[in-house]
Amino acid sequence: MALKLPEDANLRLRAALKQRFHRLRHQGDLIRHTSDSSAWTPSAVPTFKEYYGSVETLLRHGTSRQHFQYLFNVYAVSTPHGISRSELLALIQDHVNMAREDARLFERTYTWLKKHVPSATAGHSYDAIAELLEAHPNQLLDHVHVNLDRCLAQLEANNTVYCRLPDDLAILIEQDL
Repeated sequence: MALKLPEDANLRLRAALKQRFHRLRHQGDLIRHTSDSSAWTPSAVPTFKEYYGSVETLLRHGTSRQHFQYLFNVYAVSTPHGISRSELLALIQDHVNMAREDARLFERTYTWLKKHVPSATAGHSYDAIAELLEAHPNQLLDHVHVNLDRCLAQLEANNTVYCRLPDDLAILIEQDL
């Protein structure tokens, strides 16, 4: 099933991803949480057009696990060691889509996370969290799908907080649009 973005969402996505792309190129530590982060270099995605195409393809055709890996990196911003429990809960609330909606799913998930992720502020790696979610009684990892509006809101919030661009870099970004 192909994803057809409304024009306003497409423009918001391009703008949010533009800032994120330049942060990725200049702050490689943004992918530090993944198991293959040592293989990443700034030239891994040489142009914004390729990066945008990759994200758009992921949104259209990605699996639940691929969506989770991308969202993990979008949400894991408060600690250099991975995702915090509160960030993980926000990710789950925003992007887990269960076929049979349980009214208490997120309350139960929060209790379960408190039991299995004891520290609310410590970071946890992608591999550890993926393994944990696979063990969840509802197999949450298989129900992650990008909610574009919530993902855009998170990207925009992250860009506002973490992407204070110098004027010369802002000019380069505008040229790429």
